Amino acid sequence: MKKLILLGIAFLTMTACDDKEPNLIPVIDVIEVYDSEGRNVYHESGVEWRLMENPDGKYTLYMDKTRFIDGMPYLDMEVRNLENQYDASFNDDFFKNDTPEAIPYHNGVAMPNYTLYDFKCETDEEAVNVKFRCMKYDVRYRGSLVR
Repeated sequence: MKKLILLGIAFLTMTACDDKEPNLIPVIDVIEVYDSEGRNVYHESGVEWRLMENPDGKYTLYMDKTRFIDGMPYLDMEVRNLENQYDASFNDDFFKNDTPEAIPYHNGVAMPNYTLYDFKCETDEEAVNVKFRCMKYDVRYRGSLVR
């Protein structure tokens, strides 16, 4: 019982110190990467991403410890300035962005050589789906939202 109380206090302390109140925190469960012929060339579970609303009303997708193929080092990347294209009058908890090109950043540096084409990100009450093309690969992330 004592351990449970201490864990509860630790959780409350951590959440109280977090001065950012994100609109959505998706946890992506699975990444799948396909080559240009549609063959699955990479699969990984337990990948975590965060979609956070910025003070200007735009969103940033944080792709933590992400890689697209075996042997690629895990990178912390982000896609900035995503606008929510979903009709908020219907439900302001949903997010949708569909853009032809998105440039990822790593350690604050733009990586235009790794531009994400046909970038799509959508959420609903329970799920998040992200799709894009990068170099010769089609990348698909899917998972569930944690609020």
